[in-house]
Amino acid sequence: MRTAQLESVYAAIGDTLAATDTSALSYRAVAVRHADWGVPGQGLAVILVQPSEQVLGFQAALLAAVTPFTEPDGTASAFVTDPGEDISQSTRDWVEGYVPAQIGPGKYTAHVTVGFATLDALKTIEAEPFDAFPVHPATVAVYQLGNSGAARKLLKTWPIPR
Repeated sequence: MRTAQLESVYAAIGDTLAATDTSALSYRAVAVRHADWGVPGQGLAVILVQPSEQVLGFQAALLAAVTPFTEPDGTASAFVTDPGEDISQSTRDWVEGYVPAQIGPGKYTAHVTVGFATLDALKTIEAEPFDAFPVHPATVAVYQLGNSGAARKLLKTWPIPR
């Protein structure tokens, strides 16, 4: 998305939220998992959350609303970086391929990022029992991303009424 189009993107998101029963949006936290993110000997740990059918429907509606504003082949300047930091190729590849690879039933891996840990520590943590619990979103937000797909710069939020 181009910066000049952000206000139109925000309007599309606002319209989608207004047409959604946001009280039905829910997740269930079910496990701690990790992904290889290009840091030798470490993994990016997350709390894995399962989306409800309402969340998947909302995701599909959001995707339809913002697709007219998306563009392929974004540059590193689209990301937030610290001075002297480059955006990793794994981050750029992940963002470029997110749609359609990670959208929709059976593809969307909803999660809360916990951070990096050693693979040995993650193996131990993942083997421990996990007590599942409900998760309800409080806001919808647009962020500019940084490395590891981290939400680095808050651009806009919309509260979700309960």
